[in-house]
Amino acid sequence: MGLQPLNSLIIQVTSKMKLRNALIVPFVVQIVGTVGLVGYLSFHNGQKAVNKVASQLRREISDRTLQYLVSYLEKPHLINQINASAIRLGELNLADTNRLAKHFQQQLQLFDSVTSVAIAAEGGEGVGAFRQSNGKFEIAIKDNSSSTVYQYVTNSQGNPIKLARKIFNYDARRLAWYRVALQEGKATWTPIVIWKIRPISISINASLPLYDENRNFQGVLTSGLSFDQINQFLQKLKISQSGKAFIIER
Repeated sequence: MGLQPLNSLIIQVTSKMKLRNALIVPFVVQIVGTVGLVGYLSFHNGQKAVNKVASQLRREISDRTLQYLVSYLEKPHLINQINASAIRLGELNLADTNRLAKHFQQQLQLFDSVTSVAIAAEGGEGVGAFRQSNGKFEIAIKDNSSSTVYQYVTNSQGNPIKLARKIFNYDARRLAWYRVALQEGKATWTPIVIWKIRPISISINASLPLYDENRNFQGVLTSGLSFDQINQFLQKLKISQSGKAFIIER
């Protein structure tokens, strides 16, 4: 075979390869580009869809938590308003400590989220009912002739069945729930209190100053609640395997 026929063969093979490449490469590039674009768009849209679902879930959980909090936190103020109205209408008498104590305990039985209902009069006397951590009820009574509070374990009707303890040198007028209400002159919340006795709990009081028809100050009504039920509610929220909900102070 001569040199010229060999060159012709090489040129023919090279031409076929160039032609093949010219036909195949753009086609492959188009396929790769199309697949890549479709994959990117699918990933991008999928990510947007996931973020949208996650955002909707967070919003639904936040709305549900807010509704629960509104319902939970309005009860102490509602109890104070009910008691203030009953006193103004003469249905409750500040001097009738036994009836007040029974009335407060009945309210605790109706509103299971509230842990205490009490009143402290301007003269120093006071009455309160409390729900203990074991679910039992106690009442506390103090008259203005003594600085000692007598706290009793009660039955379901609110009748004292035994003396639980005596608290000496007690004056509710020094406590935050009394002072804050007196200072504000309207319904208000006390600062959050962390009880370091076991079991540790967090609580807050709603307080309402009590006035007569002539706007003379008579005392302070207060209702307390624990954050334990809020904590249990948040723990039961179904978010995800690793999701948790928190309520944080500003």
